[in-house]
Amino acid sequence: MEKIDDAWSNIIELLQVPNQAGLFILGCFARRVTIYSQQVRAINLIDALAGQGYLTPASKVAVVGAGFSGLTAAAALTKLGIRPTLYDTQTASMHLQRSCVTRYIHPHIYDWPSEDINKIQASLPVLDWSANGSKNVVLEVQRDWDQHYKGKVSERLGKKVRDILVQGQQWQVVIEDGTSDTFDIIILAVGFGAEAEAKFSTTYWGDLPLEAAQVQEQTWMVSGAGDGALTDVIRLCMRHTDHKEALHSVVEELRKLDEKKLNDLCQQASVGIYGTKLFDTIDYDALTQHLDLRPTKIILNATQDELFGTEDEGPRASLLNRLVVWLLCKKERVELLGGRLDATSIKEIGNGDSYEVTVSGSSDPISCHRILLRHGPVAPIQTRKSGHSSININCPPSDLTSLHNKWKVLYKNRQSDPTLIIDWPSDMLSSARITPDFNSFPALWLYSKTKFPNRSDVNPPLRAFKAMFKDEGIQLHLKTFCGRQVQIAGSMPTLAFEDAVATPRMLSHAVQAICRAPVVIVDGSPIAPALAFLLGIRAVVRRGITLVYHQGTMGEVAWKSMPFNLREARIVEIGNNYSVVDFQQPLTAVLEEGLRRFSIHPQLYSDLPGFDTLRSLGGDTKDISARSGTTEILVLCPFDGKYKQNCWVELQRVVQEYFPNSKFPDGPAKRVIDLDAPEMLVRRLFESIRLDEVCIADLTNNRANVYFELGVRLAAHPNGAYTIHCCDTEFSQDGSTEEALRQLLGSRPYSVDADSSAGINEALTSITSRPAHPNGAPKVGLVFSIVVRNIEIQQEAGGTSILDMLWNNVSSAGGTDMSKWTVLPVMYQQNTQINSNTLRFIADGLIAYALLARHNGLTQATDERLASAIYCLDNLKEERALSAETKQKIVELLALIPS
Repeated sequence: MEKIDDAWSNIIELLQVPNQAGLFILGCFARRVTIYSQQVRAINLIDALAGQGYLTPASKVAVVGAGFSGLTAAAALTKLGIRPTLYDTQTASMHLQRSCVTRYIHPHIYDWPSEDINKIQASLPVLDWSANGSKNVVLEVQRDWDQHYKGKVSERLGKKVRDILVQGQQWQVVIEDGTSDTFDIIILAVGFGAEAEAKFSTTYWGDLPLEAAQVQEQTWMVSGAGDGALTDVIRLCMRHTDHKEALHSVVEELRKLDEKKLNDLCQQASVGIYGTKLFDTIDYDALTQHLDLRPTKIILNATQDELFGTEDEGPRASLLNRLVVWLLCKKERVELLGGRLDATSIKEIGNGDSYEVTVSGSSDPISCHRILLRHGPVAPIQTRKSGHSSININCPPSDLTSLHNKWKVLYKNRQSDPTLIIDWPSDMLSSARITPDFNSFPALWLYSKTKFPNRSDVNPPLRAFKAMFKDEGIQLHLKTFCGRQVQIAGSMPTLAFEDAVATPRMLSHAVQAICRAPVVIVDGSPIAPALAFLLGIRAVVRRGITLVYHQGTMGEVAWKSMPFNLREARIVEIGNNYSVVDFQQPLTAVLEEGLRRFSIHPQLYSDLPGFDTLRSLGGDTKDISARSGTTEILVLCPFDGKYKQNCWVELQRVVQEYFPNSKFPDGPAKRVIDLDAPEMLVRRLFESIRLDEVCIADLTNNRANVYFELGVRLAAHPNGAYTIHCCDTEFSQDGSTEEALRQLLGSRPYSVDADSSAGINEALTSITSRPAHPNGAPKVGLVFSIVVRNIEIQQEAGGTSILDMLWNNVSSAGGTDMSKWTVLPVMYQQNTQINSNTLRFIADGLIAYALLARHNGLTQATDERLASAIYCLDNLKEERALSAETKQKIVELLALIPS
């Protein structure tokens, strides 16, 4: 099974326009052109957007096109709790198929024989339908839409979209009357286009009476090798039988004659065998015995290679349609005619009752009564310079061409189409997958379901949290902390850590929530391994407020159960009930102080280890260079004596065999206590977590500190970690949640028993072929890929402007109250040299700030900090500790910047 995050990445790769973040084209360049396949693509796109962290409840999403795929994408978004806007030129959805009666639509016809033709239900999680005539399928889908989705979508039908324009980090949709709206994501579900209306070419969804008696007596020429052409050929060849009946009759006869041949056909088709050799062993007389075939031949303008495919170029039509046309060729009811045919090659004879056709490469005209050109639709989005798209998309044509070329490469290499993979668990479109936007309640509660088994059990703490965040002191600091007034509304977002590690999709949701939540409150009574894992991720991704509480006194037992990485963290002791005194007051006091400290110096705030260390390894290339496996392999593991004696020695030996060229005599495998350098262990550990290309996490005994470090590693390094665990009886593996997490991470079991062959060597050998998770196996880099998209940008490199950095450094040296700089906030104030150096640092910083602010066009009237800087510099120009040169610079600067 494909890794679920690989699938998400591949789907987005084929549907998102390169270099145009947030602009998606739903299968316009794909070859598989069925209603069902487009619905599958729509569902998979929404699943991928949710999994990769593109969506929040506040996301503004526009779906352009109200055909089957557009409706499906919009319906899937509503299931996730997002209200999309749906545009279409027509006033009715699915307008092409709405009035068509003669076309038979079957969801799985393209997949026969791997899918049974008698399986008539599409089995889609939204807008499901069953095989039927086109009009009836439309009515079935429309009923479902009206009943479940209509009121949850902003429908703008009858509104032709004229332009898709870039608007900063968003997209602007401009309709024909000039009005517009902006969106975070645009999904162009404009389909594959329609056939150009001409004398010999009509829309595929037009109700041509091909089964009529007078039509059946005429000689027809059909040009094309796709499903549209083949479907019309089949209809023309049958008397008293429609397309549906013909297909079912052939399949039923084939099944009756030889089940083995049907299975062989399925197997050969699945490995990409094309051409007529697929059908060589089939008894065509037996399969057509119940078909009432017309006496007159149909001329099909297509070569055998175009129709049935070659080793170099696959066929364009479904296997079942190809099989039926092959049968008709064998029964001499269809004659193949090669050569190019277009409208200019057709000559009208007499009063238009017949025609003469001359194809390229031949000088002999062919006579026929009727001609039908099925050369495919005109694509609504053109990548050729001569083409004209139905919508003006404001992006370089080369980006559209690049996307089109990706599809071409996919088909040329005969790769499977990742947009059509079906792996849909029941909760795939649950609103629980979408991370709250934290605008109305800027906090997340992490808790355990074992303590709160029923949903109603969480109500008392949630009421307490809500009251706590409405506290006047908390509200005051929240305004500074969030940069806006926060009106606490609704319920506090919650996350049970057992749910967070249950499936790859829920892990994706949890990582997004942990990245985005300004405040995380954690029930650490106790800190279970799965909870430690999530805290490890939080330690890397966000410099926010993370408040861990423990019900009851933190006695010796509770303290020893804490991961050593977290023993520096402030653990708030609370009572065992949720009263104001026992619960609210202790947490309120600590939260208020955390918010206050963060608001004063956010760049210095820290309540979990790792955030700063991982980002401050040094600027030299050597400081941040990756370390190969021969140099160092970080092993996250327990340290107890039993583990060291039984597992560590064996693990070290096996790793040494894998990397015999290591510069270390005992091999490259290193625990944190084995790492070189006299620095603090925590700093050296985080350095290795970020730089080591290979990391092994041994989850034996479910040590919380190992899970915490593993969370840090997965969030900090794209290579993730290889996870193993000892399954021998003397090592405890209790805990269903930990078992679920090991399964999610693909942990390989090993044994150190003398009689066992399932040793560490085997576990490491097979680690790259991790077992499939029941709900889709994630890659080791899943967490990292989600973190990259959801990290708080303002806290990363470049997120703070140079002006802000200058101001923060000056404030740190001199204090925020610049009127009291007679007493500087430095250690050893008694040392006059330190005071003098600090004043010089402050003066240089203020000069630099003022010059840069002036360069950026700021004035004292528009920038309060510039006004303060000028005020301070005016006072400092007489300071004795400053050099004459610095004082002169201050005087010149004051003359440059008017008050």
